[in-house]
Amino acid sequence: MSRALIVLIGLTSVISVAEALLRWLIIYAGLYGVVTTLSSLCYLAAGITFIVWMFRARGVADTIVSTRQHRWSKPWTIAAWFVPIVNVWIPGVLVQDIWRASDRSQRLVPVTDRRKSVLVRAWWVSYTVSLLAGVLTEAVDDPETATALYSVSVVALALAGVLVVQVIRQIDEMQLSAPNACPAPAA
Repeated sequence: MSRALIVLIGLTSVISVAEALLRWLIIYAGLYGVVTTLSSLCYLAAGITFIVWMFRARGVADTIVSTRQHRWSKPWTIAAWFVPIVNVWIPGVLVQDIWRASDRSQRLVPVTDRRKSVLVRAWWVSYTVSLLAGVLTEAVDDPETATALYSVSVVALALAGVLVVQVIRQIDEMQLSAPNACPAPAA
């Protein structure tokens, strides 16, 4: 699951960058439409796969620590992405909790008191910047400003893609480590 997710995130990032380049170069409209459609499909596939990975990772985290230690219940790993306004911060909080619960080096510390991941925070900030710039792109009338905002969105999305791949790998590594092992997370 993680490998498929990583491939989809990479593919989404590459296609989004291609889309931004085509937008700057104003290449043949038919090609731009194909790239935009492909970008949307990859983004959707990566999003669905990420939500499934997150749901499963939360399930594993629940076997490492008590479910009562989490701030949000497991169904929120899916619902948080679809509830307006809530979807701006809760998914990041949920991944942070999964990270903290998966960290076996802090077993005796309650999840809410465990060290937060800078990597998770950086991923969520870059992802949120990407979303905000994307929304602003649609609200701007000037084509050059819209293209610049879109480029910011794509760069932030590509950065978020790189960061979330590291988050996925680290969480998977922590969750797959032996129960008696005490791996220290990298970030």
